[in-house]
Parts: sequence; C-alpha cells; structure tokens
Amino acid sequence: DSLFYDKDKIIQYRCHLWDLHVKKNIDALIKNDPFTLEPYDEIVEKVNEIACTFNCIKYPLVSRNFSRYFSTNIIDFVHGHCLRFQDFCFSVLKYNKAIEIPICLECGTLPDSTCHKLFECSAYDSNVVEQRSKLMELQSWGANYHLKLIFTEDREIKNDFNSLVQNICSQSVFDDNFLCIDIE
Repeated sequence: DSLFYDKDKIIQYRCHLWDLHVKKNIDALIKNDPFTLEPYDEIVEKVNEIACTFNCIKYPLVSRNFSRYFSTNIIDFVHGHCLRFQDFCFSVLKYNKAIEIPICLECGTLPDSTCHKLFECSAYDSNVVEQRSKLMELQSWGANYHLKLIFTEDREIKNDFNSLVQNICSQSVFDDNFLCIDIE
C-alpha cells in the first residue's frame, strides 16, 4: 500500500501546521493597545477562533496583479511599521523625545496610528467616511484589526480595506517621496 496525497491535502496539512504555530505564538501577533478596554484573554480567544491560514491562501489580501506601490501601501497599513504613522516614528525610531504623544500630521488632533488613519482621522473626504462604514467589523477589533483582516474569508472586507487604503494614500498630505529616507 502506498499513500497518495494530492496538492490540496498537502496544502491543508501545511496550513494545519501553520495554524498550530500561530496559536502557539499568539503573543507575537497581538498588538498591545494601552487604550483598549478588552481583556487580553478575550483577545487571545477571539484570535484563536479565527486563525485559519488556509483562508490567507484561498483569499489573499494582496493580489498578484497589484502594483508594487499599491501592495506596499496595503501591507504598511497591516503592520504599521512605516514612516507614514507617527506612533511608529515615536516608539521605534524615538525621533523626538520631547513629544509625549505622537499626534497625526494629517489632522493634527489625535494620536496617530494605523487605526487612527483607517478609522478616525478627520482629514479625509466623505468617500473615506463612507468606506469606513463598510469596515465596522474590522474597527471593532481595535488595534488588532489586522488579524481579522488577514484571517477572514470575506473577500468583500478585504476589497473594501484595499479601497480604503488606496483612497487614504491618494488624499495624504505626505506622499511616498516624502516618507522615504535617503541614506547616503
């Protein structure tokens, strides 16, 4: 008797291994938000319920036909490690130690982060506000919206997110040339 595994079975097995790895290392995925009221254990439980890497393969967030520019913007909003977000500049780069709270450079009123740009910033037009209303499910996840986004099998949420990011980037005061650091 020989064993036969087709491509789908192998993919399912690999995804199962990744799911075990994700659940084992859940702390690395969860963003610590000092302003959240949700207990940490509940966040872990929610992530464990949705963690399914098969959905990441079946319904990718970034399509192969996207331009590099667009793909980069989407991923920047997922991980938040970009000069576009003042909380990154503040916490990681520690570029201005005199500042206590990293204020958004777009609206100038609230602390800046990926969540702020996506769901709160008032510097964008009514199209952004309309697009945000389609993503209330993501917004309910707070700073961990990226986990719901990555693991969801709802293509509409991923498409709406991509449209929102594209719209925000097109209206941003600071274009990508401004955000690049020339190291010479």
